[in-house]
Amino acid sequence: MSYYLRVDPIVTYRLLCLFISFSSIDQSSSTTSLNKPFPTASGDECPNLFINYLSRIHRDDDFNILLKGFCRLLNNPLIQTYLPGSCKKIGFYQELLILFWKFCDRNKKFLYHALKSSEILDLVVPILYFLNDARSDTSRIGLMHIGVFILLLLSGERNFGVRLNKPYATRIPMDIPVFTGTHADLLIIVFHKIIVSAHQRLQPLYDCLLTIIVNISPYLKTLSMVSSNKLLHLFEAFSSPWFLLAASDNHHLVFFLLEAFNNLIQYQFDGNANLIYTIIRKRQVFFSLIEVAAQLLCITLDNSSFSSIDQSSSTTSLNKPFPTASGDECPNLFINYLSRIHRDDDFNILLKGFCRLLNNPLIQTYLPGSCKKIGFYQELLILFWKFCDRNKKFLYHALKSSEILDLVVPILYFLNDARSDTSRIGLMHIGVFILLLLSGERNFGVRLNKPYATRIPMDIPVFTGTHADLLIIVFHKIIVSAHQRLQPLYDCLLTIIVNISPYLKTLSMVSSNKLLHLFEAFSSPWFLLAASDNHHLVFFLLEAFNNLIQYQFDGNANLIYTIIRKRKL
Repeated sequence: MSYYLRVDPIVTYRLLCLFISFSSIDQSSSTTSLNKPFPTASGDECPNLFINYLSRIHRDDDFNILLKGFCRLLNNPLIQTYLPGSCKKIGFYQELLILFWKFCDRNKKFLYHALKSSEILDLVVPILYFLNDARSDTSRIGLMHIGVFILLLLSGERNFGVRLNKPYATRIPMDIPVFTGTHADLLIIVFHKIIVSAHQRLQPLYDCLLTIIVNISPYLKTLSMVSSNKLLHLFEAFSSPWFLLAASDNHHLVFFLLEAFNNLIQYQFDGNANLIYTIIRKRQVFFSLIEVAAQLLCITLDNSSFSSIDQSSSTTSLNKPFPTASGDECPNLFINYLSRIHRDDDFNILLKGFCRLLNNPLIQTYLPGSCKKIGFYQELLILFWKFCDRNKKFLYHALKSSEILDLVVPILYFLNDARSDTSRIGLMHIGVFILLLLSGERNFGVRLNKPYATRIPMDIPVFTGTHADLLIIVFHKIIVSAHQRLQPLYDCLLTIIVNISPYLKTLSMVSSNKLLHLFEAFSSPWFLLAASDNHHLVFFLLEAFNNLIQYQFDGNANLIYTIIRKRKL
């Protein structure tokens, strides 16, 4: 009588997974040998014979048998028939995924053979099906991990990204939007579904999911409108302030998506019209992220924002004042790195970037709304102040450059525009402090002699003159028509005029009249006696007149004429 031993295939595959596991080594070895690290390379030096034999497989026929077997078994749960129950469904696909991972990890020839074969997509589709099906089941989190790790391993090779451009025609029962596209679209849509609707325990996999998208992005020739919208939706969610500030490493996810966008636009621009259109349509998401990034950079460059302070230090050391110098002795690493920038190319990039962004609100076009206006110019002014204050080489480079006037004009525009708004007093202060810092250098005063030809929408008198005339006229407007809370800035405004006065070759009639009008207002008895230090403002104006007459007498005929005409003052 014959007896047949029926072996459950699930048990068989689980045993095979255990045999190929690296930890199944000879337990009879000594304690000393057990303490040695396991070899990581596959081959003859591996003490596990199963791994040893697996790594020796090299024939294409064997690889084809293995690959077709994996494809046939993994696609079994996806088979749809007219007769329910006519096709037996297997339940050991998790073990199959582990085996496929082991084969790819231990035999690189098998991995490269699979990537060269067109059947690799017959593995990707069931893996995505299993990931989508198990995303909300906490008991199948191991299946999620091994599926994501397999795709991460495959995405590191160019052939995988190229294969994903094949049109996706097979329709499998997944709760995803209907789309017409490629296998890459399917992958992105499933990943979006996992991220937005999975449980919290899968959050550590977000890095892997986005890394896969980044790896394949340079090879995706075209994306559908559905997958493009999914990518932008992920970017919108990850770039929101509440998510960025929820954990210290959440910003990495934004970097992954930005790198994917850069790769798609740089390498596959022609075919990705859907993505370009979606980015343009939702460009406000990028603008809000830039504003948040500028605010965070302002915070990190603050001297009090130390990365870490040793709490075990003594009270004496804690009572010491914070170092104010920039460089190696500053405990703030952001300030430290900022102070080390020294190449002219880097300075040019920074200066041109500041000029381009600060001049954005001044751009005038024939079509209203054709140019997007930024709203974070206050953060830009703070950043420029930090750069000039912490890196003197950058300050001197900016003063030597002719582009410094492209910064002065928008600063004067912001000062004139915010002078009557009490909610923007911070903008007034940082703008005046920047000009005060710049005015301490000779090059700044010399640069202001350049004729002012650009006409920007400001409510100031029409004049023909230099950038120095524009500065004096705007300062006069601030002083005579601003609110009382700006009175502490009068000293700074007149100090700037005094600092640049020895270098101003010629002043227009309009700016000369403005200076004499200020002198008339500040020298009146009711103003001089209103506060104990108001007479300082008269001293500043007298010093400015002295400098102009002493050093630049020949070119300032308008000023001399105005002084003579109002000599009774």
